Order: sequence, then C-alpha cells, then structure tokens
Amino acid sequence: MKRIIFTLMFAALLLQVANAQRNANTLVTQITTAAELEQISTDAATQRGAYILMNDIEVSQWKPISNFKGAFNGNGHTVTIKSVADTLNAITEDFSVRGTGIVYKNMPICNIGIFTTLQGTVKNLRVRGEISIEKLNTIRQGTFYGNQVTVTLFDDNISTIRAGGIAGTNNGRIQNCISDLKINIRAVKKTVDVRIYYRSDKVEEKQSAIIGGIAGVNNGVISDSYAIGSIVSAGDGMKYLGGIAGDNVGNIFRSYCTGSVAAQGEGICCAGGITGANKGALVNCVAMNQSITAEGEPRNDCGVGALAGMGSNYDRHKSYALKEIAITETYKMNPPKPKFMVSRSATEDEAFWQRQIKGYDISFAFGAEEAKPWMWDSAAKRPRLYWEPIAN
Repeated sequence: MKRIIFTLMFAALLLQVANAQRNANTLVTQITTAAELEQISTDAATQRGAYILMNDIEVSQWKPISNFKGAFNGNGHTVTIKSVADTLNAITEDFSVRGTGIVYKNMPICNIGIFTTLQGTVKNLRVRGEISIEKLNTIRQGTFYGNQVTVTLFDDNISTIRAGGIAGTNNGRIQNCISDLKINIRAVKKTVDVRIYYRSDKVEEKQSAIIGGIAGVNNGVISDSYAIGSIVSAGDGMKYLGGIAGDNVGNIFRSYCTGSVAAQGEGICCAGGITGANKGALVNCVAMNQSITAEGEPRNDCGVGALAGMGSNYDRHKSYALKEIAITETYKMNPPKPKFMVSRSATEDEAFWQRQIKGYDISFAFGAEEAKPWMWDSAAKRPRLYWEPIAN
C-alpha cells in the first residue's frame, strides 16, 4: 500500500515539474527599455522567446534584432528609430544572375528593420523614425570558371541592403502593424577587379537596395497592416522599392500604404505602390500613395506601376490603386495598369472597405479585436487599427 502511495506521489511530482517546465517555456518576457529590446539578439534561446512591449521606446544607433524565431507582441506601443548603427552585421548568400549562368558566391547582405530576418511572428507594433544610409561600400575579387564566377570577399562591407520598417527580410508573419518610417538608402555602382583565366579584367558591379515600408523582402505573410512613410533610394545601383515590400514572393493581405515611393538615379529601378517586384499574392490591398517615381535604364527588368513595378499575380485577388496616384518615369517602361482602380473620394467612405459599395469587392474585417482589427478613423478618412489611440 505504501509503495502505491509513494508511486502516486512521485507521479504527481513529475507532473508538477513538467507543468512548471511548460510554463517556463511559454513565459512572456516584458520589454520596457531599449537595452532589453536589444538583448533579444543575445543567443538562440532569446531569439526564440516570447515578448510583449510594455511602453513606447526610442532607440539610437540601432542594431536590428537578428534571426528572430519567437513571438513579439508590440501591445499597441511604438518603437522609434532615431538612427542605425554605423557598423551592421551582414549575412552571406549565393546570388544567380538570371539567364547568364553566373553565380556570385557569398554575397554580403545586410537586413535592416526592427528585425533583420524574421522567422517568427510580430503583431500590434508601430515603428516610427528614419533609416538613412548614404553610402554602401563593398570590395571583392573573383575568378571566372567557364560561365560561372566564384567571388571571394575582400572585406565585410555590404553588397545588398534589404530594409523595412518591421524586417529587412520577412520569412514569418507580420500582422496588425504600422510603419510610419522614412527610409532613404543610396545604392551605388562600382568597378571590381577579377581574373578571367589568365588575364585580368574589370567588371561593373551594381549594389542593390530592396526597400519596403513593412519589409524589404517578403517571403512570408503580411496581413492587416499599413505603411505611411516615404521610401526613397538614389544612386546608380539596383533599386526595388514598394510601399509595403520591395520584393514580394509571399502573401500580403488587407493592407494599404499612403507614402511616396521614389527610385532615383541611373541603374535598374522597380517601383510600385505596394511592392517593387511581385511573384506572390496581393489580396485586398489598396495603394493610396501620393506619388511613385522611377528613373533608371530602359530595360526589361525595370518597371513602375501603381500596385507593382514588375511581376505577376497582383490583379488576381482584388487589390486596388488610386486613380490619382502621380506616376513619373524617365523612360517609357509601359507600366502595368492595375485592373482595379478606385477614386480617392471612394476610399474616404467607410463603406468601400467593407464591400458595401457596388462595384468594389474589398473587405477589411472591422471590429475591436485581433481577429477583426480594423476601425474607421473619421478624421483621417481611412481605416485604423483597433489598438490605435484616436487623435484629438
């Protein structure tokens, strides 16, 4: 009998330990200072944690949170970026040049936002401030082998920059977020020395700036979010710019943007109201940008458009663009005209956003909760998120 009682007591103790461990694993850490926010990058364990922001925070010389795989709840608060750090970490990726067979090895890529590469979830967060980078340096050398080039880095400087208010690259999920962030990044063209078989040669290399209001590159999901800051990139490098994402391969649902998008200078330029380049899905999105500008070379891989600068799929899921958007292009790039256009006056009616005006098929979920996050802002005449305070 005593043995049975002891066994039951021991089993109960094990259950308590297991429950305690489970609770520890799901512990939500409160963030109240910039230092605590930066500590999320400490190690693999902190990068997988769950966090909730308890108040507004300002950060200077910001180093984005790297490789985040956890859950971050902004709790309706704001992170203001005053400046980014002078030295930023880069990752390396191989890059294939389409149609050439050339593969650049170990290209240094820098992701900038609140997060570098996001693989977890972020919700209920507003980002304000400015990301401004005037110079991106990179020096490299390499050797060609047939139709393939292998590149060895000379130093750790940046070749490609991906920037967004929430994440440089989103492989996870961003929902119910706001970006009120001005992003201004310069991409340049350089000449580098390579050795082709037994002779030396010089190759022109163009740095890339891939910038979006929410994410530079979106491979994941962005939903029920909006961006109102301006996106600008000048210089003679490659530029892919969009109000929500610079390059969208994933899915963007029920989101809108109002800021201007400007790709200035020579080089390849793709600029779109929602995304610069698109291979993913734009579902019930609205481009309400003040203006979209694309200069650059008259090439097939250049583009400017009210929804997407180039790509496909953006007309399949009832996304709209304002008829009044001012589009400026240096070269005639034959910008794709969205199938679904709308006047500004129509978007200033709450009924438009709830599929209550005949001829418009768009539906934002209005309510006062996370699953139905939209409310109407009668002063601004546009939707706002349920956790936003009403302006006086």
